[in-house]
Amino acid sequence: MKISVTVSELFKQSHSGGLDLDEWLTLDEAGQLKQRLSYIADRAGALGQTIYTADFKMPANVIRDARFLNQMASGALVGLDNGDMFTAARLALDTGLQLERINKLLFVFDRLQIVITQRKGSQKGGQAKKRSEWATDLAQHLAGLGVSFPKAWAWIPEDENLPFALNEDVAVYRSEEGQRVVAIDEVTGGEIGSQSRSNFLKRYFSPAK
Repeated sequence: MKISVTVSELFKQSHSGGLDLDEWLTLDEAGQLKQRLSYIADRAGALGQTIYTADFKMPANVIRDARFLNQMASGALVGLDNGDMFTAARLALDTGLQLERINKLLFVFDRLQIVITQRKGSQKGGQAKKRSEWATDLAQHLAGLGVSFPKAWAWIPEDENLPFALNEDVAVYRSEEGQRVVAIDEVTGGEIGSQSRSNFLKRYFSPAK
């Protein structure tokens, strides 16, 4: 499916599986659970596959959490289909908890957009500061590990969906088969900057040691 609703409405009808009340009441308890899980799995799957663009700015952590939500809801559905009620119940409970977490993040995200709009001018200065400081901050953190550069470099996650949170604003991961470090904005999910392995070693890590 393609996401065509606002962020605040994305999971708004999860309590009824996206159905009208009359349709929802025609289902038995098991049917309602399946409908709810299917609705959540579909929307979480679509959100988890969303690519950051200028038109759809979604925090990276929300997209990552949506993928976990899809896995939980889908797993619960498989459990129901296989008659494994223990697994289905456990994953259904996990689904509810994860959905609650995402809804809270989406609420914060919606409110944040107002702040971003109101402070657009000042935020440009903040972005510039992030671009100039993240590599230095990362170098200082890695140098503080007290290990050689190869080991420190390997410490940076290579999974862009599970980056290391350098601070409350910036997260980093390695790309290009581990030969480049990329910094992303934790709020928008957009890329702030990147450095090659050799350039990072020469310009940032070595001086930090």
